[in-house]
Parts: sequence; structure tokens; C-alpha cells
Amino acid sequence: MASREYAQLIHLTWGGAHAVVAFCGVRYVLGRLLLSSDPLVRYYRLAYAAAAVSYGLVTYRAFANQPYTRATLQRALMDENVQYWLMALIWLWVSPIWPTLLPYITFSAFHFISFLGSTLIPLVAPPPQNKQRPSRGSDAAAAPPTQGPAQGIYKAINRFTKTYYESAMVFVAYAEVLILVRVLVGALSFRNSFLLPLAYAHFLRLRFYMSTFTRASIQRCKAELDAYAHHQACPEVVRKVYLLLTDVISRYASNVLNFPHPSASQQSASVGSSGRASGANATGAEAAASASAAAAGGRPRKSAGAP
Repeated sequence: MASREYAQLIHLTWGGAHAVVAFCGVRYVLGRLLLSSDPLVRYYRLAYAAAAVSYGLVTYRAFANQPYTRATLQRALMDENVQYWLMALIWLWVSPIWPTLLPYITFSAFHFISFLGSTLIPLVAPPPQNKQRPSRGSDAAAAPPTQGPAQGIYKAINRFTKTYYESAMVFVAYAEVLILVRVLVGALSFRNSFLLPLAYAHFLRLRFYMSTFTRASIQRCKAELDAYAHHQACPEVVRKVYLLLTDVISRYASNVLNFPHPSASQQSASVGSSGRASGANATGAEAAASASAAAAGGRPRKSAGAP
């Protein structure tokens, strides 16, 4: 009983942390865009502290009971929840860079929506049960369960995730490319450390291999830059620098990465019940969106990225 209550406490903390990330992140970004005079750093720090808590809980539940071996460390470093947890700690430590919050806000929004449907709504308004027993020899499935007032909220969650899931993941992919450009410019202008773009480039390299959304966004950006570099209006110096940079990046990105083979449970979580994340690594926020979308008219199951 104690272990069950402990698991419920962790799950509630996970969902609450994502709510804090979404609220404080939106507050900070809007304040920066609207040039608010209110001191906003506390919202930035609180958002990333909550992100570190939420992804840290998932990481702890996934690897706490694993043996401390090199193989476990490799699996952990290739887990996207671990990657986003480490990046949250980095962003929490360095000076505020507001675009870095965009992926975390988006992921936390989908996580909290999944948490809302799977935990909060059933806790506040549990669905009514049909207590009438079927007569002997009758079909037990003939009497459907009573439709509760929360059914409309479940359907709204389902419609939201089906409508906005893919576009949100595309937005996150382009935002992460924008973040790399921002930290590169920041390093060249001495606004942030030179180590920051190196760390983020490695993170984005892993995302390139593990997410079809990130891979498509990077390939699209490269196609646009290639077209400009080969245009007659492009200066020769810019063309040579661009070709040199793309060659260096290609050599770095082409290094072989040894991915651990996913287990059957991980493969099923990647596909998701809705099938909207097929072809992508659907752990983390993608699995949460798929889990919410799977709840078409019924109680949503717990997010695959939830503890």
C-alpha cells in the first residue's frame, strides 16, 4: 500500500512539475517578447527547476533499479528523457536564453493534458459505473457504461491532441534548430560560453538520429541554405565558409552511434495507440500526446513518458 501511495505521489509531482513548466515558461517568454518591466528571471529559473524535477523523476524511475554498468550508462545517455533532463540542468545554470524554453513549454503542455485526462479528472469526477448486473445468458457487453460528465473533456483532449500533435512536434524541431543558431551567435558575440553550442550540438545530433521531426527540419533548413549558397547572388567568401562548415558538421554527424536495441515495451510505447508517432521515437512528450489521443471517448491511459 505504501509503495502504491509513493508511486501516486511521484506521478502527481510529475504532473504538477509540468504544469509549472508550462505556466512559468509562457509567463517568461511573453514577458520578454512584450518587453515587460517585471523581473522575470524567477519564472525562467522556476520553469527549468520544474523541468529538471519532472524529467529527473522519469529518469529515476527508469534507471534506479538498473545495474551500474557501462551498458546501463549508454542506455541512459541515449534516452531522450535523460537528454532533456541534462539540458534542463544546463539551461538552469547558464544565463537565461528565452528560446530554449519553447520545446519544454510544448512538451509540458502535452504532458499536462495527458496528466489531466488520466489522473486529475478521474480523481475529481470519477466516471459513474453501471451497477446493473446483466441477466444470465445475456451479452455482458450489451449494456454500455453510463456516460459521465467528464466524457466531453476526454473527447476535447482527444480532439486537441489529434489536431495539434504533429504541428507541435514540427514547431519543437524548428525551435531546437533556432536554439543552436542562437547559442552559436551568442558564443561568437561573447554572450554565452563557447562550450554551450558544443553541448547543444551534441544534443541536437542525438535528436537528429532519434526523431523524424528533427531530422526533417534540419534537412529542410539545409536544403534552403544549399539553394542560397549555390545562387549567383551569394558572395564567394560566404559560399566557401558555408561549404567548409557543412563539411565539418557532416563529418561530425556521420560518426556511428551505437543505439541499444529497444525492448518490446519500448517499441510499443514508441508506436503509441494512435499511431501518430510512427517512424519517430515517441518517448517523452510524443508518447504523452499519443497516449492522450488514444483516449477517444474513454478514460485516457497514463502517458508513456510519465513515472
